[in-house]
Amino acid sequence: MTKKEHPEELDKSSAVHDEHADINALALLSSDVKYDAGKLRDLIHNPYAFGAALLASFGGFSFGYGRSFGVISIILVMSQFRQQFPETSPDHAHDSFNVGLMTGMLELGAFIGCLSFPAVADRISRKWGLTVATFLFVIGATIQTAAQDYATIVAGRFIGGIGVGTLAMGAPLYISEISQLFGEIAQTVAARREGATGIERNLWVDLFRPKYLRKTVVALAIPFFQQFSGINAFVYYAPTFFEALGQSDNNSLILSGMVNVCQFVGGVPMMLYLDEVGRRKLAIYGGIAMAIPHLVMAGLMNRFSSDWASHQAVGWFCVALIYLYVLSYSISYGPLAWVLPAEVFPSSKRAKGVGAATGMIWLANFIIGVVVPEMLLKLGWGTYLFFGIFCVAAAVFSFFLVPETSNKSLEQVAAVFGDELIDEERNLQSRIAGGVWHGYGSHAEKEARV
Repeated sequence: MTKKEHPEELDKSSAVHDEHADINALALLSSDVKYDAGKLRDLIHNPYAFGAALLASFGGFSFGYGRSFGVISIILVMSQFRQQFPETSPDHAHDSFNVGLMTGMLELGAFIGCLSFPAVADRISRKWGLTVATFLFVIGATIQTAAQDYATIVAGRFIGGIGVGTLAMGAPLYISEISQLFGEIAQTVAARREGATGIERNLWVDLFRPKYLRKTVVALAIPFFQQFSGINAFVYYAPTFFEALGQSDNNSLILSGMVNVCQFVGGVPMMLYLDEVGRRKLAIYGGIAMAIPHLVMAGLMNRFSSDWASHQAVGWFCVALIYLYVLSYSISYGPLAWVLPAEVFPSSKRAKGVGAATGMIWLANFIIGVVVPEMLLKLGWGTYLFFGIFCVAAAVFSFFLVPETSNKSLEQVAAVFGDELIDEERNLQSRIAGGVWHGYGSHAEKEARV
């Protein structure tokens, strides 16, 4: 039987096949994507994909070396640095503001780089977008290394920050798009990627329409509370905090290194048990766990800061409280602010939503970097009270507004938020799946193209 002899029968048969293909593709789209040890071995055995992913992941060092490892906090208290840049010396009239501005300019640049990467990547490709970001980071690092005055090093940190923010957002995106496809989930990944190609054309304002508003508020609030819990105050200015507790200069540098050890110790278990614990519990109890050390510190600082020499035991107890806070942060809001925003949005808005959440992290990071030196100078123990109040606010906010998204499908998350996005998302997935499953078009459309 040929098409010329029985065209109606062939078209009807093709339509039935297309319908079943859509159903099968939708089933794949709705299922969870899981990776086991065997599939990880497959990635290692694919040298090209593994090498590309490894190189892209190096972008994280541009962010982690200066921030997570606290290098800037050590440099700021070095006598050689203060001599070269007297604007950061305690003898300068505006030293606290100058230190904060210099520290925060990298985060401001990262905020700009984070928001600009989607447009750059769509125009010149992900690969060349990362290349430009790396080039900017190298330029910024070179300027900072060669800087002979304060204005130059501030400019270098801003330029380098653009590269840092671009790499922080672009590297994970690139890795996700070059990942090897594994058998039965190949169609799923392809369909999701096809759906993502048009996302950048959506307006940012869509995130603030009534049907997405609660999701957007949650996705932005958790990163905001992450930064305003005070973590980067300790990362950027740890020696200053420890010196304020009566510690010597040498002890302050050693104790500052332990802050990063605490982040590592707290972060590793959560890589394994984040799904088991659940997002909502982490948001609520994490806020409480972070608030307690801050509030106790505020009381002790108010009572004993005038004479640490006579109360050394209390000073060491305050050091332990700082470590307790860092551990609490590392097992709760540290990973939560990066994970939760991606889980609350439907596929059609996820790219914009995650981009906005990442931008919030950098913007709040910039604010903290700038204002904390002035806060320590003007508020003293009130700095801990300030952060403690925000930690309590995070717990209260999470109790009333943050749902549990762990191990839930898109439909289940939509139901938890009580919105009407389920049908809309299914229709979108149906269009995506239909195109991917049988050649981006119906049988009749393909025949017409032929």
